[in-house]
Amino acid sequence: MGNNFDKTKAILNGDESKYAIALKTMALDLDTNFKELEDRNTERHEALMKAIADNKADTDKKFEKIKVVMFFSENPKWLYLILAGAIIMMLFTNFGDLIKLIK
Repeated sequence: MGNNFDKTKAILNGDESKYAIALKTMALDLDTNFKELEDRNTERHEALMKAIADNKADTDKKFEKIKVVMFFSENPKWLYLILAGAIIMMLFTNFGDLIKLIK
């Protein structure tokens, strides 16, 4: 096979040459780097999931407010009835005050 294959085979068999030590050191460095990268990715993932949860909660709050508007836009007769009732209540309240003023 090739020269690199023979070196790799010797390393796997426990060779302690300078090439073996260098490759083992590089492997340990890569392992450490991958561990650090995995930790950072875990932190980023947690932060992203928290941001998504916060955004969903904020969206749900806004949607609850919009539900009222959607209800009255789909059923305007209820809006008219509520407004008419409020106007009639205000008229009766003012009518009572008017009677008090007259007496």
